[in-house]
Amino acid sequence: MLNDYQKEFLDNLIGHKARFLVIGGVARQHYRGGHTKDLDILIDIDERREAIEASLQEWKRRYAIHTILDLTPPLALRPMVQMKFPDDLCAYQDSNGDVQEIGPDNGVDLLTSLPGFAFADLYARGKDIIIDGIEVRILCQPDVDQTGKQ
Repeated sequence: MLNDYQKEFLDNLIGHKARFLVIGGVARQHYRGGHTKDLDILIDIDERREAIEASLQEWKRRYAIHTILDLTPPLALRPMVQMKFPDDLCAYQDSNGDVQEIGPDNGVDLLTSLPGFAFADLYARGKDIIIDGIEVRILCQPDVDQTGKQ
């Protein structure tokens, strides 16, 4: 379901104890099947902000050319921001040590808000699942359906 780049991104967030939700196509795929390439993540910019900043700084150190964003704290984490990792076609080393191409279409989209929804409410209704061996929290099915209509 997830590529190694996406798994590593999730592991990085989890390692820093960032609070986030898996949303979008991966959440829809969990409930309804289907296929998606990218991984959409909604981050909590109100709580554990330092964890988000530390996670993104570490990602920038590891994959410096994968984003032109300045990820020096304090980050301008405000509602309605979307960050793509990578933001252009790049390469990374997968779990087998092989070099793979990765682009915005099969990378990670990090969102700071969803219009009309409070992160805390979405998180409270979310569901803990395991995706490719990684425990994550995803949107509940009614919220997947509702946010998909926007």
